[in-house]
Amino acid sequence: MLPSVEHFIQIGDHQQLRPQINNFSLSLESQQGKAYQLDRSQFERLSVRQPGRPQFPVAQLNVQRRMRPDISTLIRETIYPRLLDHEITKTLPDVIGMRQNVFWLDHSHEEEGKQADVHQKSHSNAWEVDMTHALVRHIVRQGVYKSSEIAVLTPYTGQLQKLRAKMRSDFEIVLSERDQETLAKEGFDIGDSSSEDEHLPDSSGSSRRSLEKKKLSELLRVATVDNFQGEEAKIIIVSLVRSNNVQKVGFLKTTNRINVLLSRAQHGMYLIGNRDTYSHVPMWAQVLALLQAKDSVGKSLELCCPRHTDTKIVVTEPDDFGRLSPEGGCQLACDRRLSDCGHRCQARCHSEGMHLVFACPQPCQRLHSPCNHSCQKETCGEDCGLCMIKLNNIQLPCGHTKDKVACHLTQDLSKVRCTALVQKQVPDCKHTVQVECWRDVASESFQCPTPCKTIFACGHPCSGSCGRCNKLDTGEFSLLRIVQDGVTQALEVLDILPN
Repeated sequence: MLPSVEHFIQIGDHQQLRPQINNFSLSLESQQGKAYQLDRSQFERLSVRQPGRPQFPVAQLNVQRRMRPDISTLIRETIYPRLLDHEITKTLPDVIGMRQNVFWLDHSHEEEGKQADVHQKSHSNAWEVDMTHALVRHIVRQGVYKSSEIAVLTPYTGQLQKLRAKMRSDFEIVLSERDQETLAKEGFDIGDSSSEDEHLPDSSGSSRRSLEKKKLSELLRVATVDNFQGEEAKIIIVSLVRSNNVQKVGFLKTTNRINVLLSRAQHGMYLIGNRDTYSHVPMWAQVLALLQAKDSVGKSLELCCPRHTDTKIVVTEPDDFGRLSPEGGCQLACDRRLSDCGHRCQARCHSEGMHLVFACPQPCQRLHSPCNHSCQKETCGEDCGLCMIKLNNIQLPCGHTKDKVACHLTQDLSKVRCTALVQKQVPDCKHTVQVECWRDVASESFQCPTPCKTIFACGHPCSGSCGRCNKLDTGEFSLLRIVQDGVTQALEVLDILPN
């Protein structure tokens, strides 16, 4: 520090992610790197007491306003013992569509990684991809949360790419620049080509995919844990990936990374991972114990129908969502009427948002106004539109009658075109032509169809029409006529034409 410095303040949190270095063997996570500690920040070196060094004074902000107490407890009991919850965090709403706000979904489906496939660039877990996708769809279907208020986190770029490919058919996936750079650096395709799952049928087997696509097609944040530090979301869904018999955890064995992972959510957090694989890491063991004490760890996830809250819905596999909660509710029939037509909704129980856009399949019984003709559309959910019933013997303002006129056109007969053939005289050329009654022969757009009587210098008659060769408003030669005369004169100069 320069001698002129009188007051020096550092702001940070050494319990969050450490600085990134290019050589892993020189980091604190490496046995060899502990002697160098190149990823230990200056803030940590000065604020944490070390032998032979004075400890700098540290003031800590202890009141958090981000997350509900069920979530903050996980980091208070492990890292921040003095952490306090602001009163506003105790009034955060429960997650709609779920029985619990925080839950660890335990499973034993093995990971895919470098050991199984030499071409695999990073660890991934196909079962967790499917379960994460199904859970996100279920939560968004509640109609309460925008997909932009949900974030999917994972420690591995391999899993990030599979999650992105799986969910891009329903959502507009948003990746940070750092995640995009990492995917590209590791050889993953980050183009916009469609995923192999994009055209799969809806999990419920119904024909409502277009409705779901319309409702789910919003921005969804998918990120690696390291590149989500400093961000937050109402609901965080975590795919932990690692699931093996040797209890290898990889990236998520460090308390800094675990801390970032557990402190991003506001209203709800759902972790999907193999409990046995992670339980040997001290901090994960503490987190699992805290969750277990509140019955928030299990092999199955309980959903909650927003209308029939007493109905029990338990899912253990990704396909269970489409079978037990096909529309985000339960298997009971919807007990409400549609606001537009008053018919009873014929869909399965669903959220209010899905109810508002449901298309009624019953025959339409509405009448058009003011004609009182019945709607001709097949289903009530379709827009009635204009009355297209054909009417005959309609008396037009010109005095002619016309058949097969769409009913809605009779409300303003001036817009109905009379197709009766009549004789009219073109004002400029004075030719009498036979045209449909509605045509205005005095307009600039009208071209007189009478054959042109001009004889060229070559002796041949003009093959055009009066309207094409002459401008009706001035009687002057048109561009076509000028070109024709010019060609004739050129041929005469070349002695091609006879005298």
